[in-house]
Amino acid sequence: SQICDNTFLRLWVYPNPYKKKADELCDVLVLFENHIFIFSVKDITFNTDKEIKVAWNRWKRRAIDASIKQLERAESWIKRYTDQIFLDPQCKKKLPININLEDCKFHRIIVAHGAEEACKNFSSDNVAGSLAIAYGDNFPSDGKGKFEFPFMIDLPREKVFHVFDSFNLDIILGELDTISDLVWYFEAKEESIQKY
Repeated sequence: SQICDNTFLRLWVYPNPYKKKADELCDVLVLFENHIFIFSVKDITFNTDKEIKVAWNRWKRRAIDASIKQLERAESWIKRYTDQIFLDPQCKKKLPININLEDCKFHRIIVAHGAEEACKNFSSDNVAGSLAIAYGDNFPSDGKGKFEFPFMIDLPREKVFHVFDSFNLDIILGELDTISDLVWYFEAKEESIQKY
């Protein structure tokens, strides 16, 4: 939410909304026109003391797979209970905007911190320490992916999850400096994933 507050998103951002008392809906919710951006942010330390595949699988399960579950639950809640989203842990302050689900578009965004240095150390070619993402048909979203290669994440393309890390999140929010640019980016990316 600090990044969102420091960018153009501050006008549309709701950090840490709640669905029930002391039960967070997601980490950040951004509402703009008919677009609903749901963010799940995880900062998980990568355990470099373990064998790389073991460490990777544990990090991925806690950073990526847990975020996917959180985003799916948040989207489901919003679709069922649009009037039950609150701005405070006591659930006394309701979201001040009415969400119209008729033609809304959900954008599911994972922000995963903590693997940058391990990623750089794994491959000298990866100077940024950024994760590799692949979308495909029949890629399961249950964490049991087709690729068992460290720092590569395979995701289904029929329900798109965007994955950002410590490196590329700043680039996206720095280069796309209006909400319209951000909407265009996500729509173009999702269309490309579906098409190719």
